[in-house]
Amino acid sequence: MKRRAAFASLVVLSILTAAGCRSSGNDGGAGASDEAGGVGGDNAPKVIGLGTPVVVDGLQITVQDVKYSRGFEFQEPAAGYVFVAYKVSTRAVDGDQLVSSSTFTTSADGSRQGRSTIVITDQWEPLLSFEDLKQGNTIGGWIVFEVPNPDEYVELTYEASVFSDQPAFILRTRCCT
Repeated sequence: MKRRAAFASLVVLSILTAAGCRSSGNDGGAGASDEAGGVGGDNAPKVIGLGTPVVVDGLQITVQDVKYSRGFEFQEPAAGYVFVAYKVSTRAVDGDQLVSSSTFTTSADGSRQGRSTIVITDQWEPLLSFEDLKQGNTIGGWIVFEVPNPDEYVELTYEASVFSDQPAFILRTRCCT
């Protein structure tokens, strides 16, 4: 019962946080980079490449793949939108860690789009679940977003907390080839 209450609280906080989000404002070049130096000052988020593991607050996160779709037989995005799906692997490397798709957001061409969505397709299963991951354990799955069809790129960002105002990392990929 406590987990359900905690999950409900996290969902409400995620919705409130998404409602108050502002644009990332980062338009620094195309493609992804695995430079450890970040994209600006000392507090700027790290820019990572596809397949590059990054550790944030004891949780190792690797974005393994990205796929795009303009729709499926029984489900299509809204007109002018596209589905973007990321295959993510997480591993608790320092203590127990909470894993949730709500800590990921996306932007299309630099305009923040909000939280993940549900798409019914076996191509992107399993979905990344809400888990209390014990130290040393790994879990993975897909996170799906519906975003306006971008001209150039889509960015996946990870925020270690729903209270973060700065992402821990950014993965930029060209869309939608």
